[in-house]
Amino acid sequence: MQIMRKVFFLRYLPKLKTTGTMLFEETIFKRRSIRSFSSIKLSDEELSQILFAAQGITDPIRGFRAAPSAGATYPLETSPETEEGVFRYSPSNHALETIREGDFRDNLAEAA
Repeated sequence: MQIMRKVFFLRYLPKLKTTGTMLFEETIFKRRSIRSFSSIKLSDEELSQILFAAQGITDPIRGFRAAPSAGATYPLETSPETEEGVFRYSPSNHALETIREGDFRDNLAEAA
């Protein structure tokens, strides 16, 4: 039995930046876990880059993604949550699918 998802709309994300100014080694050297978070909202460009780094397609012909997966099965989904709603990242479209409209961030924070 296949479960059907109701998709309210598809929101395309900004075009990716595929080159940067920081060396890979510098990125690794500066990486730190953050435990004090800012209330500043991510821009669409920042969200676009983060979602691509998590699950974006790096080889359009074979469908390979940024995250490794045994047998290229990619069983994980990335679901950002904002004040606008809960979304599913669609790597094939580099877009967000609306799963549920509304602000459920407090519920998520409480559950975590």
